[in-house]
Amino acid sequence: MARSGYNKILALLTGDENVTGILSSICVWAGQGDEKVAILTPPANGSDFDVTSGPGFPSALAEKLAAGAFSDPVLSNNEALTVTKISPDPEISDWRSVALHEGFDSFRAQSLYSKTDRNVGILVAFSAGQREPSAAQVEILEDAAHLATLALRNARIESEYHESQTQLQSLLSHSRDAIYVHVDRK
Repeated sequence: MARSGYNKILALLTGDENVTGILSSICVWAGQGDEKVAILTPPANGSDFDVTSGPGFPSALAEKLAAGAFSDPVLSNNEALTVTKISPDPEISDWRSVALHEGFDSFRAQSLYSKTDRNVGILVAFSAGQREPSAAQVEILEDAAHLATLALRNARIESEYHESQTQLQSLLSHSRDAIYVHVDRK
């Protein structure tokens, strides 16, 4: 089942689906069993994160994560962060009570990095109970992080392409003697 979900998301990446739809599909696919998954992405402006989540992800927890209370311990570490017992962990005091109230007591977080080592987001998975994720769950979450990174990278490339096209059009429109040469796609 896990591989078919992966293939479906790869198909979305190559289609015309928007990045929010793709990230939401990744959260649904990765949130198997009792896990609830969200992807936090830094917005272009402002300090809060944008949160895309699967169904049933608690809105109160999403609000706390959006405020950035979660990012420091994860962004400072290039490896996935797994906490099997949320209740005593001092690093997460900002949102611990909300997670516990929602019935979560363990989580795994993984930073999403572009090829240039630029952080493009964080994938988080919360679980009920105090437990280490199984090898199969870790593999799915790592695949989900890879897919989310691809989706975010594609969205950034597309945005930069459209911005450069707009700038070029503006330059040509406002230039008195514009010359545009197109040879061999250059």
